[in-house]
Amino acid sequence: MDEWFHSDKVKRNFILLVVGHIVIWILTLVGIVCLYGKAQQTARVEAYTATGEPAFGTPVNDDTPQAAQKKEEFLTQHLRHVISYLFTRTEKGVIPELRSYTDDYCLARIDYDFARARKSKKGYSQTFYIQDFENIMGGANSSRRVYRVHGLLNVNDMNGVSNTPVYLLVAVDKREPTNENAMGWFVTTVITLDPKDYYNKERQALIEEATKPQETTPATPKTPQTSKK
Repeated sequence: MDEWFHSDKVKRNFILLVVGHIVIWILTLVGIVCLYGKAQQTARVEAYTATGEPAFGTPVNDDTPQAAQKKEEFLTQHLRHVISYLFTRTEKGVIPELRSYTDDYCLARIDYDFARARKSKKGYSQTFYIQDFENIMGGANSSRRVYRVHGLLNVNDMNGVSNTPVYLLVAVDKREPTNENAMGWFVTTVITLDPKDYYNKERQALIEEATKPQETTPATPKTPQTSKK
């Protein structure tokens, strides 16, 4: 009888062993599928901004519309900052790093035309606050872009504070990237505009809207009513 009992015990242990192996195989398969799914995902990247702050993100394919939109938004924000800082002044002069983002002649011309303090004044500061920033020429693959810019030039010194509206056409050109300017966009031309020239597009659109023929619906003739007696 002991041999039969021993045989039943071996059979039961064998069944438990097979079930255990099946469970392990299933868990292993699930683990492999999860690892494969993780391996197909793009890892997050940690980088640091110019001010030393950490930034996290996920690289995306440049061929997707979402990536193109993100690149365009980043470039617009970048150029907006550069153009704003071109007009920033203190009693010590301009920001030295701006020479990496603009032509020397263009920067000197801006300094001559827009610096409200010709001599060094203690407490003097000048800032350009951009209110409208519109791309009017140049697309994603073009080497030149032209922006229509409107903002306020704020000047603060010992005599007080003044705000002057400024209207500009700004051209930026794509050149060879440098260590300081990795994107390679340089401000090459800055032209001041009269307000009426700046708003010429809106004025022309308003004129066209006001002078276009209006669609009229022919009146439906009324049926004469007869009185009943």
